[in-house]
Amino acid sequence: MDFLNKDDNNIIICKPSVKEYLLKKLEKENEFFNIKFMDFNEIKEHLYFSYDYNTIKYLTKKYS
Repeated sequence: MDFLNKDDNNIIICKPSVKEYLLKKLEKENEFFNIKFMDFNEIKEHLYFSYDYNTIKYLTKKYS
C-alpha cells in the first residue's frame, strides 16, 4: 500500500466492499496504519445538518 503514509491520519472514501478488501490486504501484509474509512453517506452526514421534528419545533419556538 504505497499510497498510505504511516505517520499521517489517512481517510479513505470507498464502498464497504472495498473497505473489506483493503483491510484484508493490510492484515496479510501485517501493516498498521491510522486509517478512517468512510462511504459517501457518512460524508454527507458529517457535512450537512440533519434534523427531525423536535429540532424544527425547538427552532420555531426559539426564534418565533
